[in-house]
Amino acid sequence: MKNTKMIYGLLMAASLWACSEDEFTPQDTIDYPMATDGVQIPLGNFKVILADSSVMVPSFTYQEDGTYLAQFPGIDYSEKIIDAHYLLPEGVSISPKIPTRKDSIVQVAYGKEEKVRQLWEQRTTYTLTKTDNTTCQLTFLLNDFIGKTADENPEPGIDEPGTLFIDLFNSDQAIPDESVWKLCTFAKNAWAQHFEHVKGYETVRLDKGCLKLTVKKDGEHYKNGGIRTKQVFPINTRVEVRAKLTKQVRGGFPAIWQMPNAGPWPVTGEIDIMEWMQGNPEQIYQTIHYDPSGTGKDQSKTKAPRISVTEWHTYAADRTEEAVIFYVDGEEIWRFKNPHSANWMDYPFTKNDFDLILNFSLGGMLNGHPTWPGLIHDEDLPGEMWVDWVKVSAL
Repeated sequence: MKNTKMIYGLLMAASLWACSEDEFTPQDTIDYPMATDGVQIPLGNFKVILADSSVMVPSFTYQEDGTYLAQFPGIDYSEKIIDAHYLLPEGVSISPKIPTRKDSIVQVAYGKEEKVRQLWEQRTTYTLTKTDNTTCQLTFLLNDFIGKTADENPEPGIDEPGTLFIDLFNSDQAIPDESVWKLCTFAKNAWAQHFEHVKGYETVRLDKGCLKLTVKKDGEHYKNGGIRTKQVFPINTRVEVRAKLTKQVRGGFPAIWQMPNAGPWPVTGEIDIMEWMQGNPEQIYQTIHYDPSGTGKDQSKTKAPRISVTEWHTYAADRTEEAVIFYVDGEEIWRFKNPHSANWMDYPFTKNDFDLILNFSLGGMLNGHPTWPGLIHDEDLPGEMWVDWVKVSAL
């Protein structure tokens, strides 16, 4: 992609530009954005109109893969984007087309076809192509995306049958409900060591209907963010958590997981509903830990589905008499079956009740050795994990 500078020269003459389907009137002056590497992006007079009548004109950042990134912060629902205006140079096409006010798609509902407005996705890559087939790729990112419309991702009802625990994080308070949540605390291990210097709720807050857990560096100290339920949950329950990361933090270790109310680890088990690490940045891990021998030797089993952790997903796990079953967005990923052997340690997940832990931690060094989350990259800090809601249901 680095030949983009040669592909697109400075097309300053208005006669070289053709109107897009937005029905622009030809102008004497056409402005097009300058990317961070000095290349001018061939989207003339590009701007996005929002529902509050404000206008966004993004900057374009050159990426290592040769593409260009335009970010649109502050847009939680893409229905708030009313229109997009742009002009293309003559002989240049774009695919797919950037959705504008007039664009629609045909949907079939209850046997009837109807046209509905085409709304922006959280992340879309557009390819600009010249007549000689040279190309340039632009990625548009809605940083704070929740959904296309406010009705697209409805929160679960607080009175739904079988609900044992639910928190929508919609309180007007600054911190989570202290009657049901407690802060994660320091321990000398990979995930908890950087709680040592955290003061109160400085890395945990409620904001705009989300729980936000922060990792950061404060002076010489790294700091984690995390909470866990005071309540524990019985067998035959489902845990669901809707969450996303604001960015991938190398050396970071965001996790949604469950631990039993009795030890020792790993004999009595551990259920990791979602974990992310820098070694495989486009995957998450869903893991069980146990120790059939009872000697303290961890026997973990895991699956790693490809997931973009910076987009909203609902992560879930069932813990039943028959299996631990993992899901992402309602789709089963894998299950660990109870062998019903004479040794209860072959399937310890029925033995105790389990709590729920939500944390964004940092790895780095411990006792002079690298931890499994990897070395921390300070340039990636701070980062956050946002949690939209949590629900535990009886099965």
